[in-house]
Amino acid sequence: MLSTAFLLFSLSITPGNAFAGAPKAEAEVSASSGPLRLTFRVHHTRIKLGGSSTNHDGIFFQVELQNIGQQAITITDRLFKDGQGLLTNEAYEMYTFFELRDSSGRIVKPTNQQSLCVELHAMNFKITDVDSETQDKIDRWRKQGVTREEIGARLEPEIYIEKMVAKRTKQWKVAGVSRQELKRRELVLRKELHDKYQEYFPETWSGNDFTLQPGESIVTPAWAVTDDCDPGEVSDLAPDPHRPFLEAEDYPFWLFRETRPPGRYTLRAVFDNRLKVSADELIELRRKGLDDLYVPTPDRVLIRTEPIFLEVLPE
Repeated sequence: MLSTAFLLFSLSITPGNAFAGAPKAEAEVSASSGPLRLTFRVHHTRIKLGGSSTNHDGIFFQVELQNIGQQAITITDRLFKDGQGLLTNEAYEMYTFFELRDSSGRIVKPTNQQSLCVELHAMNFKITDVDSETQDKIDRWRKQGVTREEIGARLEPEIYIEKMVAKRTKQWKVAGVSRQELKRRELVLRKELHDKYQEYFPETWSGNDFTLQPGESIVTPAWAVTDDCDPGEVSDLAPDPHRPFLEAEDYPFWLFRETRPPGRYTLRAVFDNRLKVSADELIELRRKGLDDLYVPTPDRVLIRTEPIFLEVLPE
């Protein structure tokens, strides 16, 4: 089964002042809003373009979220559970995500590494190198007449959802759908597809909620990619000197050499769990039974750090 290399970690919630003993980083910025403080650390700020899927440079970071309020706060963000989620968070513009701009000031969008590697190898959900349990599922689905595309969707639901949303969004743009309506349709489609394929998401992806008591902090886990495009490769802990930082695999500088110039880049961390729709849109969502995503509470805030400057070097 296609899988990007990573290790799962249990949530690391620290009582009291978690900023004591923070890891050494070349850059660190903090910002707060309401009862939450966001601290963003980047291991090194000189990044070289180019390389390969097994030997490359990239952004190694740590995000820390602290409850500086007086009441317990429940947060939903997969990034703090297993280091995954930047791509989806950026697509929704919710929870923790990056704002990365290149030396020309253009926004650099994250790339789904798994999906990208599927395309690079022209696999298109080709079923290879799977364990016996997964192969049994594939055989059973084939006997039931399940199509090849549907099997791929069940094996990699997150990739499939992103592909379908991108495909439909392109069609809506051609049809002249407004930006506001586009966002609403994307949201509805993601919710529908997520509900449809919920049972096929690995169990380890569930339980992305966590509660921070006053003074408690949570940090992102540490891991590094060993091979972005080789199924079955599982990384060790982020190797020294990167431990305990997390590699931002969805920003593949080893591929950016084709599309991005070297120079001075800016990188911000953003945490946003606010209400994202107008009153009219909320009424429409309620009609569709989707308003559970948008229940406003006092701890829903927007936090944007000051930019960290990256020196991106030519290959």
